[in-house]
Amino acid sequence: MICKFFSYFFVPFFRKTDISTNLHIFLPKGMVRAMYKARVELEFSAAHFLSHYRGKCENLHGHNYKVRLWVRGDELDEGGMLTDFSLLKKTLKAAIEPLDHSNLNDMEIFKNDPSAERIARFIFERAYEKLPELGGKSELLHAVDVFESPRSMARYSPNTTAVKV
Repeated sequence: MICKFFSYFFVPFFRKTDISTNLHIFLPKGMVRAMYKARVELEFSAAHFLSHYRGKCENLHGHNYKVRLWVRGDELDEGGMLTDFSLLKKTLKAAIEPLDHSNLNDMEIFKNDPSAERIARFIFERAYEKLPELGGKSELLHAVDVFESPRSMARYSPNTTAVKV
């Protein structure tokens, strides 16, 4: 059953062998690459309003934001970990500290429009600076998710495929 599923959706990307009895699918040699992901999660509370928005959110209101910090990499350390969770939690805590219990509109960086997207980018950039200071590798940072509610989230991750000309 699983082989049939793979044959319908992944055949263009894989090499098939022994089709007469069973369908065996293998990644082409040299294409096998492990990717590990890990995340930590913290919360903070803050007020804000969106001045370039028409609706309820143009009024001052608050959220109990949930933030997820993601790392990814293809190599584990000698302890079998991508990175230490406690290190990631310290990094995320340091990144969100200036936001907690504040009016985000008072921060120059948001210029009266502290959207979840802009908050996610702010946290990512602070975490990128803080992680090496705490002994981690900033190149492992992958993304930051900012939840304004359980059903509304924005993610920031840098475009690592962009080519500078």
